[in-house]
This record gives sequence, structure tokens and C-alpha cells, in this order.
Amino acid sequence: HRVAGMLLMGRGVPKDAQKAAEVLERAAGKGNADAAHALAVMFIKGEGKDRDLAAAFSYMKRAAEGGDIAAQHALALMYEEGQGTVPDDVAATHWFGKAAEQGDPAAALAYGQRVLQGRGAAPDGAQAAPFLAMSARAGNPTGMNLYARVLADGNGVSTDEVEAVKWHLMARASGVSDLYLDGFMGTRDPDVLQAAERRVRRFLGR
Repeated sequence: HRVAGMLLMGRGVPKDAQKAAEVLERAAGKGNADAAHALAVMFIKGEGKDRDLAAAFSYMKRAAEGGDIAAQHALALMYEEGQGTVPDDVAATHWFGKAAEQGDPAAALAYGQRVLQGRGAAPDGAQAAPFLAMSARAGNPTGMNLYARVLADGNGVSTDEVEAVKWHLMARASGVSDLYLDGFMGTRDPDVLQAAERRVRRFLGR
């Protein structure tokens, strides 16, 4: 895998994408997940190999099954978009979940949103909530908005007015408006709003 990287970049050896692909094939054949991922990307780009999405999918799946977090996210997208395979919502949700469980905040948003909506899995607010929270804490405005809705509605979790308003305020400040949550916030007691604003400032380190 390292030798292939040197060949791709021309570090210490002449740059040779085809030779790099050959080296990666050998490494992937011995079970190296990073090599399988890199080879999948080469098939997608048509670099060192003819562009071949079916081959890319095969190697990406091998890398994902080997625990490569980036490959798990990429495989989920391939299932979602039908790249190199037929579209499969169940498989897409599964692999977004695998990447999310390893701490990928972008995958956490995709997984949480899918589970919340019942796309590729049964609707489950309790299952979605911690992944939407991960996305929100990572600074994603959509994650903030969805997590605020879960908390406001008590969808699979205990209702938390202060946290719901906090995340709504942060999402709105980042450009994600929500009339439903505006209405929710408008009917809260002043002490709830003040507590939420304090939490926003604390989260932002102000």
C-alpha cells in the first residue's frame, strides 16, 4: 500500500499509476482494506485503470467490510446512488450506520436522518437521536435542526425544551430556518429561552 502511494506521487520512484494499481491489487488480495479502498478510488477516477464502477464497488465493499471508515461511507453513497450496483436503501442505511458508529459525523447525519424518516430502516427516533446529536455537536446545521425537532417532539427520547431551543437557535444562526420550531420556541416560557441562550453561549465558548 505504501509503495503504491509512492508510485502514485512519484516519490523516490518514477510516477506510474498503472504500476501502483498492480501493487494495490496484490495488497488488496492479501486483505489490506486501505489498498482495496485506494484501488476502488482509482477505478472510479479511471486512474491507472479504466473507469469501472462495478469493479470500484467490489473493491469498496471489500474495504468497507475490512473496517475502513472512509470506504464504509463511500459504499453507502454507492448504494444510495446506484453507482456500480443497483440502488439499495437498506444497504445504504446499514453502511452509513457502520461509518457513523466509528465516529464519522457526515455519516452520522445521513444515518440519523434515514432512520428518523424510515428510509432503509424502520422509523426510530431513539436510534436516530444519538447520531443526530453527533452531527449537531460537529457543527452541521441540518443535524442541529433535526436534533432540535427530536428533542422538541420527544421522538424516542425525553422532551427537552431547553436543548431543543438551543439547537434551533444555532441551526437558525447557521441559515437553517424552521417555522415549526419557531412556533415551538415562541410558546416557551422566558426562563426556557434564557437558559437556551446561555447554553448556546457556553457551547460557542463565549
